[in-house]
Amino acid sequence: MLYVFKPRLVTAVTVTALLFSGSAPLFAIWSTAMPISEAPSMINPTPSNLAIDANSNAITGWLQGELGTDNTLYTSSLPAGASRWNPDVLLYEGTAPQFATFPLLFANKNGVIRAAWANFHQGDTGFDETSLATTTQTVLSYYWPAPVASDALTGFPNGGSVGADESGNCVVVLATAPDSNANTPPFSINYFAFNSDANSWSGPVNLDTDNTYASPAVFAASAKGNAVLGWRADSILKTARYNFATNTVTPIDEIPLPSGTTNVGFIQGAMGDNGDVVAVFSVQIAYENNFYLYASFLPKESDIWTFPIPVSDPTNNSNGMLLSVKTDKNSDSTLVWGEVTPDNTLYIRAATLPFGEDLSEISNLTSPSPTTPTTPSDSSSILLDIDAWGNAVAVWQFLVDEAPTVQVASCLKGGSWSNALTLSSTGLLPRVVLSDQGTAVAVWLDTETSYLKGARNNRLFPVMRPSSFGGYIVEAGDDYELHLHWSPSRAPNVLNYQIFKDGELLANVAGEGPYTYVHTLGCDSLEDAAYTLVAVASNGNKSTPLPLVLAN
Repeated sequence: MLYVFKPRLVTAVTVTALLFSGSAPLFAIWSTAMPISEAPSMINPTPSNLAIDANSNAITGWLQGELGTDNTLYTSSLPAGASRWNPDVLLYEGTAPQFATFPLLFANKNGVIRAAWANFHQGDTGFDETSLATTTQTVLSYYWPAPVASDALTGFPNGGSVGADESGNCVVVLATAPDSNANTPPFSINYFAFNSDANSWSGPVNLDTDNTYASPAVFAASAKGNAVLGWRADSILKTARYNFATNTVTPIDEIPLPSGTTNVGFIQGAMGDNGDVVAVFSVQIAYENNFYLYASFLPKESDIWTFPIPVSDPTNNSNGMLLSVKTDKNSDSTLVWGEVTPDNTLYIRAATLPFGEDLSEISNLTSPSPTTPTTPSDSSSILLDIDAWGNAVAVWQFLVDEAPTVQVASCLKGGSWSNALTLSSTGLLPRVVLSDQGTAVAVWLDTETSYLKGARNNRLFPVMRPSSFGGYIVEAGDDYELHLHWSPSRAPNVLNYQIFKDGELLANVAGEGPYTYVHTLGCDSLEDAAYTLVAVASNGNKSTPLPLVLAN
């Protein structure tokens, strides 16, 4: 009997650009910029952050107005697959003497969004009290319930940080100055905690007092229900563990500093799902003007930080700044930062940092040119997000030919970063978020219209299909066997290969191989059967089907 394979047509995927960087091609399928709000009354919109759920529904929030005048908090959501953002939803309206700050949004895997923000009370001589507020809804809802407010903390606010866990609990660390009319020391460090089950705040609770400098941070709040808090206390980096279940803080060791440190700048960090923590911070050494970036690790079962390793090169006299760091489920981190060289050239650099190991080879996401920007003015000009497997996307702003420009780049874990792609030549304050399905959403402030705009990439990390899928038939007693073989995909995160017969799943083969499969045909004929092969990535993305080519 003659067995004949008749391949079926496969629709090609259209992309806007194919970017090559090293040996790792990445597709750039970013949508055109979509207005998020075109309200004629939009005044001074300032984007806060983005959140995205497991189904790739995204939500962003912003503050409209100025601190010290009536201001309002809004949100807008972008359903997965939708071509436009939903209408604005009022989150909170601040009126004198109470003024709201930027809302921060956190999403869990079930699509529940936690919004948290601070309210400043303006007294006779300036802001003299700070309280916190939070509320929750699903990502696509059109209504925010009334917020739950905390007790007030007396003092002039001087920055803070927020972390939330999978259950919607959150912890906030704030620094305040005693003088309500001036941002002057001594600073105190306090924390608030919100219990989702009780729907109530606790705190403020004092962590530290009488600091000349203060720079608080919540490194992360994991799904395990705990967090690590950190703050700059003069030229010391203090840390503590926070437990959501018991609402307790336990001091742990200070982060060790490099030899010769004379000053400490900012501190950031992230926590893996298992509780491992990485902290990245800036220091000045031997009274030099430049700040250098270093990283230290805190294993989940330890209270002792490792000795710091350099991130930016302390030998090339560059100034490290504007850091963003995220950690995947394996506790490996991705870092993106700005580095200004002695000739005042700004580079956007990136690297991976496996837990407890040295930094990987550093990638330059931008190249020097006559239009190389000067130092960005906004401290949130570089933002990064990663999925659970460590695939990353980063956005940043800088000046190109004196125009504020927003660019984006992406990287499969273990691969090379793509070339930078410009999302807007009139953009400021970019934000970005990445779902585990490989959908990325970016927003920014458009300087021409004063509207917020956003773009989406539904297949940021398309899976490269195998280059060949062949087979041959052999007799096996009274039956026939179809022996299939293929070349592996070049994508580094293939979880498994799926073999289909007439559109029905026939077999799953592990991504690490061997790249063969034997199918017993019995009395089946290949004359009218269509076999295809699909590579499936760890984030759920699939390659386009590859038809079987049968040997003669």
